[in-house]
Amino acid sequence: MQGSERELERSGKGLMYVRESYRRYVDENGLYAGRGYVSLEHRCRQLFGRVGGVEGKTMLEIGGGEGLFSLWALVNGLKKVILLEPEADGSTPGAGDRLIRHRQALSVPDESLILYPVTLQQYEDESGAFDLVLSYSSINHLDERACVRLDRSYSAKTTYLQIFEKVYDFLRAGGHFVISDAGRLNFWDLLGLRSPLAPTIDWKKHQEPGVWESLLKKAGFEFVALDWHRFYPLRWFGWLGANWLVARAITSQFILTVRKP
Repeated sequence: MQGSERELERSGKGLMYVRESYRRYVDENGLYAGRGYVSLEHRCRQLFGRVGGVEGKTMLEIGGGEGLFSLWALVNGLKKVILLEPEADGSTPGAGDRLIRHRQALSVPDESLILYPVTLQQYEDESGAFDLVLSYSSINHLDERACVRLDRSYSAKTTYLQIFEKVYDFLRAGGHFVISDAGRLNFWDLLGLRSPLAPTIDWKKHQEPGVWESLLKKAGFEFVALDWHRFYPLRWFGWLGANWLVARAITSQFILTVRKP
């Protein structure tokens, strides 16, 4: 990318151009499971809605897959993101290769989006390196055996407490940790049925947001907010389409945002 193009991207007009390029790219390539850019942006605005904007910030994304959320943040002003996506340990096969193709196709500088094919436990960085850490549908994969027993096992709680303390150290003061995952309780599962919208979820491998919140507080984090995913087709219903009751009837997905004091 030439100097003049970099200057354009730093301006508001440049960001608008980059966002529009990303919009076209997502739609033309059938990304985000074919749901398109509008649905992707809808989800991203929920994920980052409690962090005071992403402009000028640095982010660590845990289990970021092919990087669609990180790319959205970059084209909306994020300064830099490091994305962890191991090719094993519950990851999506080929996700890292797709991320690199997206980065190249969108002319995103290598230094703005860095991929490390490692787990969070394997990753090391300087303390206080990030303003934001995102874990989308990956928190239970950090240690699935411990996650299953987290609500009743001291050793499992110790395992995750150590993980959260590591995340705490990665963050600058005032930085946010955003966790999005499915809760364990789902009405379809209680009826002994598979959710038609989440047929592959093994509910026992997940935990309720209250379990995560309790451990995060022990690691030193402050609670910011607990939100339930607003399912895109229900977006016009406001809070009626984004509450715990509706969530339990769909995918039980929540967004838990905490902050390092």
